[in-house]
Amino acid sequence: MSNPASPPPSTPPVEGPSRANAITAWVLCITAVVGLIVALIGLFKTSDARQQADSTVTSQGQTIASLSSELATATIPTTVTVTATLSPTMQDSSTRPTVTAPATHTSGQVTPTPHNQGSIKLVPGSPPLDLDSTDETWAAAIPIRDADLAFNSPPDRLTPSEGAKMALLGPSTLADYNSCRANYTSLSGGEVMLPMFKVGDNVCILTGEKRYVAMVVTSLDGGITFSVVSYDPPGV
Repeated sequence: MSNPASPPPSTPPVEGPSRANAITAWVLCITAVVGLIVALIGLFKTSDARQQADSTVTSQGQTIASLSSELATATIPTTVTVTATLSPTMQDSSTRPTVTAPATHTSGQVTPTPHNQGSIKLVPGSPPLDLDSTDETWAAAIPIRDADLAFNSPPDRLTPSEGAKMALLGPSTLADYNSCRANYTSLSGGEVMLPMFKVGDNVCILTGEKRYVAMVVTSLDGGITFSVVSYDPPGV
């Protein structure tokens, strides 16, 4: 009797292409999702950066607008105040000397107005002269209180009178209005002896009416002769 035939051995199932395709599809899907998430994160970051930039620009614009408004309404001072500290001697006027001078004694050069000019000769016995006079011969002082200069003797000497003052400048300084003003402190009411005068000497006199008189010695023959110009004070 023959044995029945044995069935062939079973073979393991083989995975078909459908399963591999499914795995590949899942991988692609996951990759796409991850890419989408990354893209969204990048988009959010870009949007946030733009918002920050827009906020910064808006803030700067507001600052510039505020500064422009302040500049438009600002008050710019047109004067500058300088404060100086004076030394004690300058602050206390009581420590500084007070100088009293006639109205004609001021600093700077002045163009004077001649009051009178001519020639004077004084000899022993001549009457006192009024140098404020406009007389061509320099008339004698009448009344005597108007006298400005007298020739007295003996000994022969010139004497300012009635408040007048005189200064002998010598030959090197030309007597005129400005040089007489400049030598104001040298003027004196004291008399000057005739031998002290030399031809060419310059003399200044300040009269009782505060006129400067410029005199130049032209002769010492038999007395003393002067060339004379008197000047009005400023404002006269």
